[in-house]
Amino acid sequence: MRILDSEQLELGEGPGYDPRRNTAWWFDIERSQLFLHDLSSNSTHKHKLSAAGSAMAVTEDGRYVVVAADGLHQFDPSTSTMRLVASLEEDRPYLRSNDARVHPSGHLWVSTMGWKAEPKAGSIYVFREGRFEKIASEISIPNAICFSPDGEVGYFTDTRDGRIMRVALDPATGCPVAGPEVHIADPGGNPDGAVTDAEGNIWITLFGAGRVVGYDPSGQKVGEMTAPTPNVTCPAFIGRDARHMLVTTALFGMTETERASDAQAGATFVTPINVAGRFDPPIKL
Repeated sequence: MRILDSEQLELGEGPGYDPRRNTAWWFDIERSQLFLHDLSSNSTHKHKLSAAGSAMAVTEDGRYVVVAADGLHQFDPSTSTMRLVASLEEDRPYLRSNDARVHPSGHLWVSTMGWKAEPKAGSIYVFREGRFEKIASEISIPNAICFSPDGEVGYFTDTRDGRIMRVALDPATGCPVAGPEVHIADPGGNPDGAVTDAEGNIWITLFGAGRVVGYDPSGQKVGEMTAPTPNVTCPAFIGRDARHMLVTTALFGMTETERASDAQAGATFVTPINVAGRFDPPIKL
């Protein structure tokens, strides 16, 4: 892996890619910052957000929608301004958004968790037809949200629990049609963000282990990549052909000694991949 952007983030998260603009993005949740990286010019622009963002999606007409601590916002990169579209957990200010991804139907899954990762305080919601519907609860650190290409299977994890779960979905809505079951009992570390490729393999970052591990739909390991710093947080396929993977990392959880000795901790990385990647579809608002 090589460094795409060297700024050391406290909690790098939520990477994604806009093929229309050839632009990648990622967040620093703790500092309420959004980074937009133009791959054509290899330049990064940093935005200070009015709410702590953790993920982003693109509408069919090219607008950006940011998932933030208080709900969904339309985001204007020309002015760095946010406009609230739908509130989420507004009566529980100790929570924030965390992982999120657009289902093949265009409906968005969003997870929440405590700012201090309070036990079982988090939930997972699906946003469709203009409102949030809770589909999972009592999760401490919800992560690894991603979907099979046909939309019939969803994945998620509670990082504190360590198991990767799978759940059968209605491909037309992204809503569960059955209860979750264990897909990978022990991925070999603390599972964080994840993404699926065009073949339906799931690629999972292992926080603290510095690895991104791939599993096929049956749960068999199919590949592994190593980062030069341990706290990898989330992957995303980027580039016109989806043949590169962006990986965010974090200083979060490191001691002062560890931070001082690791100049690459919190940086944002990219690596070519020998798999067919895929991008999230546009979000339906």
